[in-house]
Amino acid sequence: MRWKEIIFIIIATIWVLYQLWTAYFGVFPTLQQGSLHLLFTLVLIYLLKLKSNVGGKLSNYVLSAFYLILIVISIYLCGYVAFNYFELELNVGSWDSWQLFISGIAIIIILDATRRVMGWPLVIFAFLFILYAYFGAYLPEQIAHRGFSVERIVGYLYLTAEGIFGVAIGVSATFLFMFILFGAVLREFGGGQFMTDIAVGGFGHVRGGPAKIAVVSSCLFGTVSGSGVANVATTGTFTIPLMKSIGYKPHFAAAVEAVASVGGQIMPPVMGASAFIMSEILQMPYYKVCLSAAVPAIIYYIALFVAVDLEAAKTGMKGIPKQDLPKIGIIIKKGWWFFLPPVVLLYLLIIPEYSPSLSAFWAIITNIIICLIVKRFSKDEFKNLFLSFKNAATGALEIAICCATVGIILGITVLTGLGLRLSGMLTTLAHGSLPILLILAMICSIILGMALPTVAVYLVLVIMIGPALIKMGVDPLAAHLFVFYFGITSQITPPVALAAYVGAGIAGAPPMKTGFTATKLGMVTYILPFMFVYGPALLLKGSALSITLAITSSILGVVSLAIGLQGYFLSNLRLWERTVIIVGSILMIKPGLTTDIIGLFFVILGLFRSLLERKRKITTISNSG
Repeated sequence: MRWKEIIFIIIATIWVLYQLWTAYFGVFPTLQQGSLHLLFTLVLIYLLKLKSNVGGKLSNYVLSAFYLILIVISIYLCGYVAFNYFELELNVGSWDSWQLFISGIAIIIILDATRRVMGWPLVIFAFLFILYAYFGAYLPEQIAHRGFSVERIVGYLYLTAEGIFGVAIGVSATFLFMFILFGAVLREFGGGQFMTDIAVGGFGHVRGGPAKIAVVSSCLFGTVSGSGVANVATTGTFTIPLMKSIGYKPHFAAAVEAVASVGGQIMPPVMGASAFIMSEILQMPYYKVCLSAAVPAIIYYIALFVAVDLEAAKTGMKGIPKQDLPKIGIIIKKGWWFFLPPVVLLYLLIIPEYSPSLSAFWAIITNIIICLIVKRFSKDEFKNLFLSFKNAATGALEIAICCATVGIILGITVLTGLGLRLSGMLTTLAHGSLPILLILAMICSIILGMALPTVAVYLVLVIMIGPALIKMGVDPLAAHLFVFYFGITSQITPPVALAAYVGAGIAGAPPMKTGFTATKLGMVTYILPFMFVYGPALLLKGSALSITLAITSSILGVVSLAIGLQGYFLSNLRLWERTVIIVGSILMIKPGLTTDIIGLFFVILGLFRSLLERKRKITTISNSG
């Protein structure tokens, strides 16, 4: 093991122990908690850039010295805020020249670290916001403001709890890190493989089994992952070749993985780390957010599951022979204890006295203790424990630095009032029409969501677009989920369908063709947000009868939509039949008994020929027998 990796594991372990401490005993004040979290983030990011072996080259020595200097500067910048947080909170706006200078340096380093971890898109986006804050007086009247000095901008962003150390990094420093750690511990002790084996054993033998494995495993992994793109890159290396091996076309296999992975971001209990932020902003109990978001997410996966099944039926694909698959009973017998940590987590999450971070704390402790006991405290399991700490820290870097940069965007949005201005513009353009406003919000969400990770997508959209929807009378939770869904949908929407393009790279498929196939498979995602805006019963709001009817009609609607889009049900459908079914499915998805009845009639009409032919075949076989 090289010295750099040893140092990384030591720092990662200290970071994990610090996070466990604050989860159990309580967090520090906002500025202190956020700055210490950022300190670990910056140090590890630049540590990864150090060369373990400089090889005697002068350029390598210079580069390593440069990164060491950045590490030292990062420690000072974050340590300054951590140790002087009380004074900074008392003297907001009264900053001296040294404080303003280090604030400017800190912003530059944060943007540089973001570029190294996530590339240019988010950095450019944040830089444009900084320019907007400075040149506001010279912009068009609709988005103009009086403009702010450089001193005011950098001080506000770095020395207050409204910018970099605001809600975004606050959530990363509490809830998000703990859930990343929970996932890492579960995975390194074998829980990840256990879940995958269950998916393989349960669905591998059925028609189109590998695609259904991809749907299930990507959902399970995606909900704790903070990025749909990362989910594709992780699970896709296994599921895409498996799908191709039984006959799925490369672009279809890549599209299935992309849609399944992106769907993990909307599936409770973690929702790609956004459920906690949503709970914080809405001041709503975390478990209520999860319960409300569960039904639309389940409907999403039902539609995808049906789509891959119909594709398999249409092309005559078979599953993997049962003898080649692991037995479910044996899998569970060997690893039943992997169910306990998630059960503990879900149980504690619904108890008001337990915060999400404390719930994750006890789930992590449960996982470690059980696995060490079951494996009899073997040396390998202790290695896995430290490896999980390393992987948790590595996985947290992207989200943490993303949250710091998003803090710049959110800080500028609040400082300049841009969110209110944009909401006002959307409301004006809609001329008081909610349908027009929803379409405008959808377009803005998809465009703004391009190339941004999940947490950034949600925070930016809810600040800039959410108020317009709420002002027009949309339920606050529905408004938040609306922009969140469309922000996530941008990852499978050409021309910038990043999740689909990553899948295409793994599958060796044309990127644009994969993107459009993903759009078709995930079509329900473009409809679901309108469903719960107009029918809050899907968010479990209303009477038991109204909720039951809404869920039933929506499931029938999305299944019918999948049939219409795939063009198959028992046999290939004609164009007019597909059109009638799609129209009927949309009517069924729309809330209302009248539209449900009309929609059901249309769907039956479109399926009538296939059902009739099926009946004739069965009759013919019976008579010939």
